[in-house]
Amino acid sequence: MIEIGEESWENLWDDDDLSELIGEHIELFAENGVEFEIDSKEYQDLAIRNMLQVIVARQDSRLVGYCLMRYQNHSHIRNFPIAVEDCYFVSKKVGFCRGKILLDLILTSFVLAKRRGIRKVYFTSDDSIPTEKFLRFAGMEKIWSIFEIDLAGV
Repeated sequence: MIEIGEESWENLWDDDDLSELIGEHIELFAENGVEFEIDSKEYQDLAIRNMLQVIVARQDSRLVGYCLMRYQNHSHIRNFPIAVEDCYFVSKKVGFCRGKILLDLILTSFVLAKRRGIRKVYFTSDDSIPTEKFLRFAGMEKIWSIFEIDLAGV
């Protein structure tokens, strides 16, 4: 059974399954010539300032996916809170349900952002899964290379 939920950064960082999942994520980026590294201090600082949302997917209590969202005010528009996807990943080991888990992580990020008064959510497409179709299915619109959704209409 797959469960999607919110967790604290500390719980995620201390999870024994995280290093395996991050290793799989790093390998994927390396295949594409990109160096991927988790800056735990930066995430801890964001968490302390209540600017980080951690959403996880667990299969039989084992960590199989994550989505890290940053909350901030829009740089150019006063009093316009936004959420920006920092990184997200679902293990290939979950097999055929990988896309469903990804979609559930994305949709959960919308629900949690809306609860916090966030106006817009931004995601980038991830090459680990053809995510563009999932972002579009979730109601996001592609603006240049970024996907966005206005939560006022959700």
